[in-house]
Amino acid sequence: MRRHLLTIRVQYCGYRPYYVALRNYLKQEFGDIIAIQEQMDRGITGNFEVVIVNTNTLIHSKRQGKAESARSKQLIVDQIKEALESL
Repeated sequence: MRRHLLTIRVQYCGYRPYYVALRNYLKQEFGDIIAIQEQMDRGITGNFEVVIVNTNTLIHSKRQGKAESARSKQLIVDQIKEALESL
């Protein structure tokens, strides 16, 4: 069994379909190298944030969209790859 090198947290409010799509995309890209934590906010917060838990680094915020475009997903992937390279 492989050890996860990074943990990614996706925090959202009411955007579960976007979370599921991003989770599936990241799992396809990285497999078991990363762990993905789901954090659904209680109440209405408007959040959709992606954080590298190991370093507490915000790598995506709803201000940049809900990670629905190929470009925004690729930007997230690129930042995760950069974090993996720095391990």
